[in-house]
Amino acid sequence: FFEGYCNSSLEVCEGRDIKGLYKKARAGIIPNFTGISDVYEAPENPDINIDTGNKGIQECIDEIIDFLSNNGVISSNFAHDLEVDELYDFDEQLAKDAKELEFIEIDEERVELLHVLADGWAGKLKCFMNELELLETLHFKTVTAKDNQRYLQSVPITCHVTADEASRCKGQSRIALRHKKTSEVLAVLEKPTFYANRKEEIASRLFGTQSKLHPKVERIYEEGDFLVTGDRLTVIARILYNDGLDDYRLSPNAIKRLVKEKGADCIYGFQLRNPLHSGHVMLLNSTRDQLMARGYSNPLLLLHP
Repeated sequence: FFEGYCNSSLEVCEGRDIKGLYKKARAGIIPNFTGISDVYEAPENPDINIDTGNKGIQECIDEIIDFLSNNGVISSNFAHDLEVDELYDFDEQLAKDAKELEFIEIDEERVELLHVLADGWAGKLKCFMNELELLETLHFKTVTAKDNQRYLQSVPITCHVTADEASRCKGQSRIALRHKKTSEVLAVLEKPTFYANRKEEIASRLFGTQSKLHPKVERIYEEGDFLVTGDRLTVIARILYNDGLDDYRLSPNAIKRLVKEKGADCIYGFQLRNPLHSGHVMLLNSTRDQLMARGYSNPLLLLHP
C-alpha cells in the first residue's frame, strides 16, 4: 500500500471546479466543506507527492509510473522513461588517448550496430553481447539485464574479430574500435574478452539453415572466428554516414524531445523499405483521420524507412 498525495493549492482546486461546489461552499450553501469551512489536513509523510498545481498531466503520469516501476508494482518493461542511456563521451583527451591503443577494425555492419548501441536503441544492452547474452538471444529471444529483468531481444548484436586481432588485443585493458573503411577511431572497449564465433549455431538459430546460398548465412561464414565483448563500451565520435540523411537519424531521446516540442498527444509509426507511394500515403492519411476521430488532437507520424 502506498499513500499518494495529489498536491495543489486551494486556488488551483477552485479553478478546476467544473461543478461549482467551491462556489456553493463559499456562499454557505454547502456546510463543512473541506478547505473552505472545514479544516483540510494534508498527509504528513506521503509515499509520493504529486504537485498537480505546477506540473502538466503528462509530467504527473510519468512521475507516478516511475514511482510504481521503481517500487516493483509494475514491470520496468512498461516504464515511461524520460531518457534512455546513451554511450557517447566526446572528451578530447579520451579521443586522443584512443589513437594510441591497440585496435580492431569493424566493418560497415558493425558500425551500424555500434550506432544502435550508442543511441540506446538496444535498451538495456550496453555493449556488444557476451557469450551468455548471445546464447540467450538465440535460444530464448530475450536478454537479461543487470537488474535481472528479461527484455525481448531476437537479433544478436555482436562484433566479430579475426584470430590475429584477438591474439594481438588479448590481455589489453582497453582497445579501440576503428572504422575499417575510414580508419576513424569510433569507440573504446574496456577489459575486452574474446570467445568463439559459433557461426553454424548462429546461422541455424536465426535462419534455419547453414547453407551459404542464403546471403546472410554466407556473410556470417565470412566473419572472423572470434567475437569480442567487454566491461564497458564508450563511443567517442559521432557516427555519420555522409549520405544526406544523417540529420534524420534521430536517437530515442531526440525523438522524445521532438514529440514534446511538437505537442503530440499520439504517435503512429510506419516502417517501410521502399519509397512512399500513393497506397502508403492513403494508409497514413486514413490512420491519422481515425485517430482524430477517436479524440486525439495532434497525432504525429514516426516514419522509419
